[in-house]
Amino acid sequence: MVHTLVIYAPEKSRSAQAAQRIGTLLKKRKYSVVIKEAASTSMPDLAAADIILFGSSVGTSQPVRTFLHPDYGDLARSLKGVNLAGRVVGLFAEEDGVFAALEKALGDTGVALGNENYLTLAEAAGPDPAALNRWLGPMIKQLEILRER
Repeated sequence: MVHTLVIYAPEKSRSAQAAQRIGTLLKKRKYSVVIKEAASTSMPDLAAADIILFGSSVGTSQPVRTFLHPDYGDLARSLKGVNLAGRVVGLFAEEDGVFAALEKALGDTGVALGNENYLTLAEAAGPDPAALNRWLGPMIKQLEILRER
């Protein structure tokens, strides 16, 4: 069975809605799915997952704009030096700055992120499930390749 972890921040946001939609779609594929808010996600959650999907809205806009939502603070610090190689990672976010902040948090983890691993929140939370399927398909293929090794 494929174990999937969908992480999002903040609690009440488009990223939370997208996480629920992604989780529903994965459950239809008979995957084990855990959906967690970033602030309550821990290393054992990550260790148990084959596919980890990180989602976020913009952190703050006033007085200084930050792209990594504060709810990711502890998790981002915990990721330093953690090896996630052998897992597939995808990102769903509001804009390029948020993608860059998530990439930075994952910088030391050994994950490979190709263009197919990114999805905008507009697509993830939108009405078209085909966009989610187009995003998830290549990551599922990545997992199959990793498992063959």
